[in-house]
Amino acid sequence: MTKLLLDANLSPETREYLIEAFSFDVIDLITENKSGLSDEEIVLLAKKGKRIIVTFDLDFWRNISLQRKRQGRSYCFASGRSNS
Repeated sequence: MTKLLLDANLSPETREYLIEAFSFDVIDLITENKSGLSDEEIVLLAKKGKRIIVTFDLDFWRNISLQRKRQGRSYCFASGRSNS
């Protein structure tokens, strides 16, 4: 089963859609009252739950790679414009 973790920049309605349309196992940071987590904390939460992170934050992966060496595999699919 596909397990996703939605960053706080995605709404809980997105979570509901992914569950209903695709039967994904989805948690979102807003519903979990964890919208204030740092990018690093989000990665640790996702790794603990073996979840794929979904975010609109185009700087997310760049910030993580600057904080620590890459471990395992990560994939980034970006759409839209960066804030920088």
